Amino acid sequence: MVGAFGEDAEPIEDLQYQDVVDGPLILQVDKAIDLIFTKYFKALVDYEGIQRTETNMLTRGIVRELLLNAINHKDYATGVPIQVSVYEDKIVIFNMGSWPKRVPTDERVYEKHESVPNNPKIADVSFRSGDVESWGRGFIKIKAECKTVNAPLPIIDAENGGVSVSAVGCEKYMSILRYGQYGQVGADGVWRNKESENEELKHSSVLMGMDVKEYARLMKYLEIPRSRKEIQEFCGYKSRDSFMKNILNPLIDLGKVNLLLPDKPKSPNQKYVKNNQ
Repeated sequence: MVGAFGEDAEPIEDLQYQDVVDGPLILQVDKAIDLIFTKYFKALVDYEGIQRTETNMLTRGIVRELLLNAINHKDYATGVPIQVSVYEDKIVIFNMGSWPKRVPTDERVYEKHESVPNNPKIADVSFRSGDVESWGRGFIKIKAECKTVNAPLPIIDAENGGVSVSAVGCEKYMSILRYGQYGQVGADGVWRNKESENEELKHSSVLMGMDVKEYARLMKYLEIPRSRKEIQEFCGYKSRDSFMKNILNPLIDLGKVNLLLPDKPKSPNQKYVKNNQ
């Protein structure tokens, strides 16, 4: 089941439209991908010289691996369909399954790990059809795809029943969405004054006790979700306590960054992103 939702939608009233993908399971992934890329994703237009370019939120490879993972790990006894929620800046794929205990849900999942599918027979069919490998490399392939388009790694949440994977748009897509082709009106229809934003940068850098260029560089880095470890390394801190005290906690307290999992502030899968409000 695929649905389009408004920004940060919670209530069901914000569901804009939906489709049900049916048919043989082995064909559903390709059908779902075609549907998502033709009806749900926006291909934002930009120009490189006189060449017109179109940028989707994510690549087909990333979406494909996420859907295959959901199919192979879903608990089919529940009768609950896989739910693909498409927002303007992210996609969330949920399946009523359970995450293998021997497979990490944090950034280690993007390294070599065991392949432990909940549905070995379905995984075997996927393997024989050439859709997946039997070496637990799906998320490694996602990491490689994310690197090619400078997209943040998807976040896995398997703590409250079921498995939810959230993937935010790539850097170029998010930039066009926010600022548009000419740096003023974003593809979301919002006018943004860069001069006012520069004044805000100066004011915020003073509050943070940071050089303006250093603060601006950090805010640019946080335009896509980052983990605490990534931000700490980016800022050059060796001590976690010092980093939390001088950088991350002040950013949160001043409302400069948002938590991607606000209900689970201490989650090992927590990531932080610039607050654009």
